[in-house]
Amino acid sequence: MSAGGSSAAVRVAVVVPAYNAERFVARAIACALGQTLGDVHVVVVDDGSTDGTVAAARSVRDPRVTVVSTPNQGAASARNAGAAAAPAAPYVAFLDSDDEWDAGKLEAQVRYLDAHPDMVAVGCLMRYLSTTGRPLAGATGQELGDADQRAVARGELLPFPLSSIVVRRSAFDAAAGFDPCFRHAGAEDLDLMARLANHGLLACVPQVLGSYRIHPSSAMARHRARINAEARFVRQRLAARADGRDLTWADFAGADRRSLGEQWQTHVESLYRGAAVWYSEGRIVRSLAHLALAALIGPRYTLTRLYRQQLGRGR
Repeated sequence: MSAGGSSAAVRVAVVVPAYNAERFVARAIACALGQTLGDVHVVVVDDGSTDGTVAAARSVRDPRVTVVSTPNQGAASARNAGAAAAPAAPYVAFLDSDDEWDAGKLEAQVRYLDAHPDMVAVGCLMRYLSTTGRPLAGATGQELGDADQRAVARGELLPFPLSSIVVRRSAFDAAAGFDPCFRHAGAEDLDLMARLANHGLLACVPQVLGSYRIHPSSAMARHRARINAEARFVRQRLAARADGRDLTWADFAGADRRSLGEQWQTHVESLYRGAAVWYSEGRIVRSLAHLALAALIGPRYTLTRLYRQQLGRGR
């Protein structure tokens, strides 16, 4: 662990989980340190990387940066480790190593939370970004009405990317952080957001304040079926807990049977995500082919997603 700076004036602890992220991690750290809200401390958690992630993170010489190395246990455990290693601060924010923030992001969100003590967390809109850093059309994230709040609490809606969120540390601790049972990226954010929504209200600053990177190696692009299964687990476990019971992954996996409709939906979602990935890589013909197939077999989903993303309401 590198030496951290004083925690006396820290307002936001920024946690950056990083696994084989040498290409992007220094840029993520720079985005966090370059905030107009200067009272930040960044904790980078190297999650057992086998590339130059640690060297890239430690190349940023700043007392406001701490680098922690852990065995590879997945993003959920890495974020918990980062939060545990962070200096005391009223707010904690999470930035995936391949995403980026605009300079005024944290200041706008902290101002909002300071003015709304009933809110436990706030997100923002984020533009899409290609692997090479090229801005793409559309945005992700949405404002929340009462029905949306209830949907988040049931695990039916992820209103904005995890890299957009600033959460009160007291609420994060009350929700017991991320569930380390999620060893792979994909549904751990849905689970945390649902548990936060059961502790209080969520909000979204309706401005584009960061960039959400789309690339072929992302979990959403490669493992849609697994992520959808984990999302079903999240919803079923929340429902069980609301009834005073609990649900383990082993019990869920033993009983989970996808209907033909759910399998079809997963296929449509994979095609649509593939269209976005190939578009971000400049492979326009392949992107259009994926989009056409998605529209053919799932027109309602495809058209709805296109519409929502143009309004800044998709992921």
